[in-house]
Amino acid sequence: MSTAANNTNYYEALAEKFLNGTITPDEEAILFNWYNSQQDAPLEIPTAFAKNSQLLKKRIWQKIEQQKIGRKTPILLSFLSKQNIAAAILLTLVGAATFYLLQNNFPTKPSVVSNNLPKATQILPGGNKATLTLANGEIVTLDDANNGKISSQGNSNVVKLKSGLLAYQQSVTAASEPVAAINILSTPRGGQYQVELPDGSKVWLNAASSLKYPTFFSGKERVVELTGEGYFEVAKNKNMPFKVKVNNMEVAVLGTHFNIMAYNNEHTVNTTLLEGSVKVITPTSSKTIVPGEQAKLSTNGALNIVDADLEATIAWKNGFFQFNSADMQSIIKQINRWYDVDVVYNGNIDAHFTGIISRSVDAEKVFKKLQLTGAFKYEIKNKQVFITK
Repeated sequence: MSTAANNTNYYEALAEKFLNGTITPDEEAILFNWYNSQQDAPLEIPTAFAKNSQLLKKRIWQKIEQQKIGRKTPILLSFLSKQNIAAAILLTLVGAATFYLLQNNFPTKPSVVSNNLPKATQILPGGNKATLTLANGEIVTLDDANNGKISSQGNSNVVKLKSGLLAYQQSVTAASEPVAAINILSTPRGGQYQVELPDGSKVWLNAASSLKYPTFFSGKERVVELTGEGYFEVAKNKNMPFKVKVNNMEVAVLGTHFNIMAYNNEHTVNTTLLEGSVKVITPTSSKTIVPGEQAKLSTNGALNIVDADLEATIAWKNGFFQFNSADMQSIIKQINRWYDVDVVYNGNIDAHFTGIISRSVDAEKVFKKLQLTGAFKYEIKNKQVFITK
């Protein structure tokens, strides 16, 4: 390759052409080949390439989405391998602790990771782990259970369809008058699970979360209770509104897609709407939000509506972390929950991070990528990660 092709400025210029759509096939091949051999090396992009990181990111998304037209994939932001070049533009901006890491082909579920790390330091990602508490108090460990019927409760059969997916099916031999029992689906730190409720509504549970619900919906409304975080796709039934109870708040819907984040160690309870319409109700107020909005309930009871970052909000459901100018504390909370690991750090790490990392990689790789910013150093010992400036 020529001297010019070995020069970082040359690749920066090719990256700019890639974003603008003016790159030639030969130049594109050079850029892709370079990136494939330099995936872990940060590429500094002059700030003149974009007025700010958000503008640069928007341009990248637009370019990638244009190249994804016609592809059939259920996974949000699941890129063709050659789109990995985005990550070359995607790494540290000059003078900012900002990184962009787009993994190709994000998996729908975590995979087993193997590398050369000693077992004492390797922290594997979470997976499909949950327990189901039946109405009689029996607790079933779902990750150990075989596929098929797990239990019969009244008129409903509880069925494990596959790893990570639970469903409720009406028994054809049951009595004509349905009987509802209460079940609780719970995920530990390092776990996730999906359940299809008796009405056909679907719920994805993030790590350290639980959902309490009946095995049959009756009466004038469908009511469930959530702790932690869940993504809902509610089956439409205008005669029986769907309600999610969270602490001192209710989210009332008819049929919609939304995410609720309500961890006890977070400062706010966030309800983010992707489709439809929901009303957020507290003891002192109620507000209706539309798609693209987020209702934030603070610990003092204040309820505010803000524009939502939809991609970041549901990134966990689609198999990755997405940080958009996130501080270290908020990132560590996500890592704690998914990897079931304790992170210890001293002092204030005054940096904000922007990037995307697959949740299927081990914790070492996550911290390695974050450390590229130069904002901190880390050391892993057993199930603890120690961070220093």
